[in-house]
Amino acid sequence: MITPASVAKELIQPPVTGVQWRVMNDSQSPSLARDSKVRSEAKEVKFVVSDELAAELEGRIAGLFTRDPHCVEGGGYSLASIYCDSPSWDVYYRRGRYRYCKYRIRRYGDTDVAHLERKVKKGYQVRKKRCELRLDLLPELAKSDCRIGEGACKYRSHLSRQSMKPVCLIRYDRTAYFGSLDNAPVRMTFDRSISGLQWAQWSFNSSSQGDLLIPGFVVCEFKFRGSMPNLLRDLVHQFSISPTGISKYRRCVEYWNLVAPDKAGA
Repeated sequence: MITPASVAKELIQPPVTGVQWRVMNDSQSPSLARDSKVRSEAKEVKFVVSDELAAELEGRIAGLFTRDPHCVEGGGYSLASIYCDSPSWDVYYRRGRYRYCKYRIRRYGDTDVAHLERKVKKGYQVRKKRCELRLDLLPELAKSDCRIGEGACKYRSHLSRQSMKPVCLIRYDRTAYFGSLDNAPVRMTFDRSISGLQWAQWSFNSSSQGDLLIPGFVVCEFKFRGSMPNLLRDLVHQFSISPTGISKYRRCVEYWNLVAPDKAGA
């Protein structure tokens, strides 16, 4: 069973030298891979680091990985996510079937397409399922008469089971890199300027960026298959960084006091 303790133990093992890296064409996270075996073995480990340390980490990998095709020249790309929860905050409190699940609607840059995503995370093991929907059709998710395609209708049925609705909108700037080790996909992301606000709309129409949720820090994430690759272990050792279970969604809910204070942390 994958647990934070077992992964942390794996991280402190000395890296193996002589690793050869090569570029892959598939820039997606392993948790979204078309290959079900890759998807079932996908893991994601997060670190919260300073701006300065994030720049050093990027400097170390820039020549070994390929920059994500969504990145603009010399930078990254913007990302916005609407997170949904039930009236009793089952996702936030990790109750029942929602102990490991999150439901979010994600938009990359200024595209006119949203990604309806269900994320399941147990320890560091992650699986994601998603489908696409045009932005102008997002309000259809609130209707019982669903005419937005099979994938989106299935997603809507998940939301309607617990009367889930949008509760917050989170934005940030991401720089991402991808590559492979022994034919296994690897992806690294750096999320900066993470902001959030309370949100109740089935749209991304907002001129407000919200407040910074983790000012002065960057969320760095290693995404890989199976055991952590040796190069990433080497970075963990060299920079003395420790994995964290930080959640942008939970951070936003707590920052804006969206749940009753006497229930927080239940």
